[in-house]
Amino acid sequence: MKAGATELILRQCNLEDAPFILELVNSPDWLRFIGDRNIHSIEDAQRSISEIYHPMYEQPGFGPLAICSPQHRTPLGTVGLYKRPYLKEPDLGFALLPKYRGKGMAAAASQILLEQAKNNYGITKLNAIAMKENCASIVLLNRLGFSLIDAITPPNEQQSLLRYQINLLEEK
Repeated sequence: MKAGATELILRQCNLEDAPFILELVNSPDWLRFIGDRNIHSIEDAQRSISEIYHPMYEQPGFGPLAICSPQHRTPLGTVGLYKRPYLKEPDLGFALLPKYRGKGMAAAASQILLEQAKNNYGITKLNAIAMKENCASIVLLNRLGFSLIDAITPPNEQQSLLRYQINLLEEK
């Protein structure tokens, strides 16, 4: 999958991506806004890819996709569709390594995935969740056409999250 002028490539994560995953999930913003996933070694990252990511890929269109530049083919971040048990509709998630933020890559990758969700997987509504302090993600969600619906507190969590939603059948 490519993103127009930015020509980003989205692909499933594989075991060779373990160093990237280790770096991404331990970046300061990931830890602050998403949380510690207890991935502290290459082996932990490989286990997460095998035991968490790969099973998600069994449902077409779901799971974290590595965002890559065609020049380097190295991951810059991830974007994905997720099915959380506490949300009726699937949700969009994205994260970039710090040095790639603010360059429009998350927006381009998310737009590709929104089009795929609608055209290839028949998804008509998508959620996105964010902490109210995560201003950069909220700005991006608004730019993508998501609207604030409510605040939710996921089961077994203390922190409430803002829930955004987009109707993919409506023209923007």
